Amino acid sequence: MQTGENDQALRKILDMTRLISVVVLLLHFYKECYGAFVSWHLVSGITDRLLDNVVKTGLFNSFLKPKLVALVFLAIALMGVKAKKDEKQTVKTALVYLLAGLVFFLVSYFILLVKGKIEPVACGYVGVTGLGYLLMMSGGTMLSRIMSLPPLRLCQHHTARGWYPVPRNCPSPRGGGAALLPIPVPGPEHSVCQAGRRSALAPARRSS
Repeated sequence: MQTGENDQALRKILDMTRLISVVVLLLHFYKECYGAFVSWHLVSGITDRLLDNVVKTGLFNSFLKPKLVALVFLAIALMGVKAKKDEKQTVKTALVYLLAGLVFFLVSYFILLVKGKIEPVACGYVGVTGLGYLLMMSGGTMLSRIMSLPPLRLCQHHTARGWYPVPRNCPSPRGGGAALLPIPVPGPEHSVCQAGRRSALAPARRSS
């Protein structure tokens, strides 16, 4: 019961951390693209006062500071995510998503330097930055799924050489498997299955 309550509290904290990250990023968009929001009639006295109070904290003293703060809160939220296990995901794919997202997230600054109408420039900046944010979130989720994979399974081949590593589906050995090197059992937490008793005993009998 206590464990369930702790997991629920942790989940709420992670959700709040992710929400803080999104809110900081939205406030950054509102400040940097304020002219576009005015032309879209999406400003109000409440949002302006909220932005003024946040600016007084020093969060928006530089252009990159709020984006880095949002990135830090996103990383904290992803570190505690308990995602569903997926053996099809690879570390390489997750790193590609993370690096591509980081590039889009940071390089989008140069879009604001483009001379043109403020509305298309603001849409381009928000779109590219949001794309980078989503790519980093996807890459972090992939890493959490990879890190949640179970350890390598072992199958017991009844030979004098002991235990042998085999694929996860534990197929029956063919040809005796005499070329495999023995590996000791790391501990009881590894799942164990038995495969190929007769075919594994055959090479030991012939050698004797």
